[in-house]
Amino acid sequence: MPFLRKASRVQVGIIVALLFFGCAYIGSWAWSLLIFASILVGQGEMTQLLKGKGVKPSQVIILSSTILMMGMASLNMPQFLPFIFTISAIASFFRLLFRKEKAGINDIGGTLLAVIYLSYLPSHVLLLRHLGEHFQQTALLPHWQQPGLHALVFLLSVVAASDIAAYYVGKAFGKHLLQIRPGKISVQWQVRTAAHSMRA
Repeated sequence: MPFLRKASRVQVGIIVALLFFGCAYIGSWAWSLLIFASILVGQGEMTQLLKGKGVKPSQVIILSSTILMMGMASLNMPQFLPFIFTISAIASFFRLLFRKEKAGINDIGGTLLAVIYLSYLPSHVLLLRHLGEHFQQTALLPHWQQPGLHALVFLLSVVAASDIAAYYVGKAFGKHLLQIRPGKISVQWQVRTAAHSMRA
């Protein structure tokens, strides 16, 4: 059975890698939708982690800043990202201070962390793909000639290689095993983990 679990993890990893590289190659709407879907999954997980620590971030602020930042990045308008972040920060103060449920500085900090980590930084992955989009292309593999795609494939490859190397080095030389509760790992969890590691 351990061999089957390992084989299914490898299959899921290959499928996720092909999905990410395929959408990165296509670019445009496919890449934007994939990143946006990954961010939504990440927001759900981060919210659960923060709530487990007693922090209650504003979902409205996080989701609205994500939609605005992803929209501006998809349209290749990076000049609006700092403005959206500033408005999100100010709105998070007002939203959390004047809501019915009492909020503290931890809630504001958790909201801003989520906005930075799940909206502002991932929007740069979309902007990276736009680099050289109007570069002179030939008919053979036109997308592959864009410098943004080269940089993005390099970034995804480095992140994937780093994660794989960290796993095997930790397995070979690590002294303490990572404690994961049995029965809590599902294929869905594996897909999300692979997607987030590829996205990071």
